[in-house]
Amino acid sequence: MIRLWIAATVFWVTFRVWMYTSKCFHAGNKALWCPAGGDPTSTTIVRTDELRFWLVTVLPSIWILVVGLLLWWALEGFRRRKDDKTKH
Repeated sequence: MIRLWIAATVFWVTFRVWMYTSKCFHAGNKALWCPAGGDPTSTTIVRTDELRFWLVTVLPSIWILVVGLLLWWALEGFRRRKDDKTKH
């Protein structure tokens, strides 16, 4: 599960960095303009800012890690519970 999380995170961050460097542009007023919906083929450009762009890049990876660890913890608990019941 950790390997899957690492692979997905590397892909997501690489994709977002590619978007930032090749599809987004900076306006003179410190605004960042990127394709709508994160779709690199979109012809609609929307205004965002640096903080929001990088939060959308980092936060999904953290959320996936937390949910994955909670799921793993729950599954381990169920497995141990089952093993304890079969021993008695």
